Amino acid sequence: MDFSDDFDHIKDVRSSSKGVTIVIDKTSRAYLEGTVVDFGVNDEGRTGFMFNNPNAITEEIE
Repeated sequence: MDFSDDFDHIKDVRSSSKGVTIVIDKTSRAYLEGTVVDFGVNDEGRTGFMFNNPNAITEEIE
């Protein structure tokens, strides 16, 4: 994840929800379809972005 003002109309797709706009490259879009991004506190008390991806086969934990 990164912050950028770059948008390539050929390679990228833009999506907005609840006042937040994200840009995803078209190749990754199929893998991220249906993903919910939230910001909060996890069970260990750590804050940060949380991703709930219904397409994920395994879960990677840092």
